[in-house]
Amino acid sequence: MPCGDITENIEITLDKDDRLKTYSLNKKTCGGAVGAESFLLDKLENESVTRILEFDLPYTGHHQRPEDHAEEFVALKHLNALKSALQVYTGAASGAVSEPCTIVGVGYDGEDLVISAQIDVDLMTSRIKACAHCGPG
Repeated sequence: MPCGDITENIEITLDKDDRLKTYSLNKKTCGGAVGAESFLLDKLENESVTRILEFDLPYTGHHQRPEDHAEEFVALKHLNALKSALQVYTGAASGAVSEPCTIVGVGYDGEDLVISAQIDVDLMTSRIKACAHCGPG
């Protein structure tokens, strides 16, 4: 039976140079992965926070989209979650209750920084704009 809370948790680990070591995106209620837990890690591992905030998937904009729409959806979800959390971390977004992402914890062990955040999927979805190709044919 589906749950009523579609909030997602993201945990991001950065090294001492603010480069991505790892991240995971999971459903808040059951802990299940959203697609694959770290779907974009192979593309973004060791990238700086600045670079991730500038990152765009190769098939967004005017580039060719993949035929697998589920894969595209998961990639966009992961990228938006990562960017939202890192925007709050850097101060580019407030992280207020009315925002898609709220930081719930930040930890530092002397080597790595761990950011824990919640993604309000309803608020995130309301900010995603449809492409120009949508609509009746």
